[in-house]
Amino acid sequence: MIGRIVTVAIIGILALGLIGCGAQSRQKSVSPDAGATTPTEGDAPFSQSGDFSNFRLLVSDEANAIGDFESLNVVISRIGVHDGGESGGWTEITPQATYGVTGSGPVSLDLTKLQGDKAQEIWSGHMEPGSYSKMFIYVDEVTGELVDTGDVITVKLPSNKLHLSVPFEVTESSVTSFVYDITVIAAGNSKAGRVKYILKPQILESGSEVRFEEVEPEEELGEDPAPETEPAEDTTAPTLEITGVEDGVEYTGPVIPTFSASDDQDAPEALTLSAKLDGEAFVSGSEVSAAGDHTLEVKAKDSSGNEVEMAIEFEILEP
Repeated sequence: MIGRIVTVAIIGILALGLIGCGAQSRQKSVSPDAGATTPTEGDAPFSQSGDFSNFRLLVSDEANAIGDFESLNVVISRIGVHDGGESGGWTEITPQATYGVTGSGPVSLDLTKLQGDKAQEIWSGHMEPGSYSKMFIYVDEVTGELVDTGDVITVKLPSNKLHLSVPFEVTESSVTSFVYDITVIAAGNSKAGRVKYILKPQILESGSEVRFEEVEPEEELGEDPAPETEPAEDTTAPTLEITGVEDGVEYTGPVIPTFSASDDQDAPEALTLSAKLDGEAFVSGSEVSAAGDHTLEVKAKDSSGNEVEMAIEFEILEP
């Protein structure tokens, strides 16, 4: 009798183990390209609280009327996610303007560079594990440049936000990558004869199981810098200013000529100044008291060799 009881107990334990394995085998697995991935230290930045980042939000663009635009810049200031549980609370986060810096928004995206599967991260950090049902993206500004005319237009949004109802899960042991797809559509002609454009979320291309090709912000793409242009050749001479004496004037007493030079390319200390009074070297600010005719010659030269010269003749009368 005891042997039968032990046998039944062993069979029961084995059955529970098989049920557990079966339940585990039915869990949904998501490929690394499509959504949740198992994190290792260094895969993603840590949040400010020190918890490992378990959620990433990326933005993409489903190509509709995006071909009408040379650029279409969307400025995102806030993100709101709705708890799908009984509490039904909202969590609000700030996008990151710089990759890896949490909460440094707002962030600006050019949707013309995020067409199709291309997506750019706008936030990564730690969220409370659980089920979420809705997401809002608050948009401060949408400005686009049209291909055909070059006109810059502003696309307006009702309430300045985009609403998306797509459920997703956030866990403590994996990183969930949620792609929020935004698309621009042409909505007919306005009274002025121009096409109206509307920005709206694309639900079929959004979610945590959407495949995407990640695009880094432009400043981090490692693109070759713009070639440096050679500075324009300096052909302009400095400007001279002489005070204290005037050309052709007679004075009844001593005078104190002063002079200075300036240049649009060189600093004052880079200029070369020289002066002669009646053929002898003269220092700015020196007194001239000898009676008779005098000639003051002043020269200035910049570092490019451009030179200017002025001559002033004046007379000091006998007392």
